[in-house]
Amino acid sequence: MRLGAERAARAEALRAGAEAALNAAAPDFLTRFPLEPYIAELEQHGKPHRFFEFSQRALDITTEMHAAYEKPVVEIYNRLMLAHLIVNVEQRNTHTIIDSVAYFVLEDFDRILSLIEKARPNYFFRDNHLFRRDLAISRLKVFPNGFEIYDVGILIARKEAIKGGLKSLVRFIRAFQLQLLGPLGPFYEPHWDRRYIKYFSPIEYERCCVRVADMMVANPHIKGIAVPSWWYDPQLGKISPEMAFLLDVPKAGGARFMVLEGYNRYLLSDALAHSPLRKAAHEAGAYDPKSIMMVWPRAAIIAWANRERARIFADQK
Repeated sequence: MRLGAERAARAEALRAGAEAALNAAAPDFLTRFPLEPYIAELEQHGKPHRFFEFSQRALDITTEMHAAYEKPVVEIYNRLMLAHLIVNVEQRNTHTIIDSVAYFVLEDFDRILSLIEKARPNYFFRDNHLFRRDLAISRLKVFPNGFEIYDVGILIARKEAIKGGLKSLVRFIRAFQLQLLGPLGPFYEPHWDRRYIKYFSPIEYERCCVRVADMMVANPHIKGIAVPSWWYDPQLGKISPEMAFLLDVPKAGGARFMVLEGYNRYLLSDALAHSPLRKAAHEAGAYDPKSIMMVWPRAAIIAWANRERARIFADQK
């Protein structure tokens, strides 16, 4: 994946500008907290992790920054880090990004560079979930793909499967045809972001899934897609029929599903957010959101993509 000369020059100018601003505001900041060791801590982490998870050392470094400097100074550092990551993305990237996905990566890089230019206060700090996502995109820990972003190299934790007891774990392994003793992954894990609302439609979801299948062809070690979500709850299509495609598409493509036992503190708030209709249905006792694990094995999604590709992209020829 190539930045292109114009985008690379823009990113480098923003990197240099942020570095100059940081040196003017706090001349010793980069001596105390050099970029590369901090980025290495984010990258190396020590274990497979989701994009919003940080090692204790990375958290400690952030705490030390905020203890030593005012928040606006730390935000300059974070703007510098984003620009630095984008400038060096061609050297850092170890995951093959196909051309059709690179389009969306570069689209997001342009958005992030515009944010750096505007330097909006109270945006560039770790507690802002949107900044955490932009940091992950700049690292290519996740890749944007139109409809969703996809976290790279996720392993399913056995504790997620065993919340309902040993029987739940056995059912989990059987449902998803996984080896009990082997690693449960690596998978791509999708996440949605309201900033991608323009791509929220059945056809854009199908196109997104075809591109994911093509990413798996280019990255043979990825075993499929895996994610727990209320999106795959069969109740959803009855309460919000305009969202039924979220289950229908992977189901038609050979994905497997299982209800996850145990408590998920975000389930209810996420399922009811932005929908007075779902909230009213829940309050009336007509909708009780469930967390469903969806696993779409690589062979199944690749076969589906090859079978449906011509139809899905027919109007783009």
